[in-house]
Amino acid sequence: MEKGQALSVKEKIAYGCGDAASNMMWGMTSSYLMYYYTDIYGLPLVAVSWILLVARVVDAFCDPAIGYVVDRIGGLIVPRLIRSLAIPFGITGFLCFLALPLSP
Repeated sequence: MEKGQALSVKEKIAYGCGDAASNMMWGMTSSYLMYYYTDIYGLPLVAVSWILLVARVVDAFCDPAIGYVVDRIGGLIVPRLIRSLAIPFGITGFLCFLALPLSP
């Protein structure tokens, strides 16, 4: 998009709907993670709250940095990067709900 070119109302609504859907999925996943870690996995509520808080604080610093890097490298690298990170992202999502026997 060239400088000075504004988004139309239709484009703004489309971006907003996409972001709303994404946030609904992340919100449901976070809520279920809280339930899973406390009721099923048996972690204390305080520990789970700290884990999720630290993750969000780290995310608050990482997102702008990653956005800056993606804006700078752009081009053909970003689609390849997104495709190459799909498998590690899926593995991480799987590991979030994997109950390992950690008690003695």
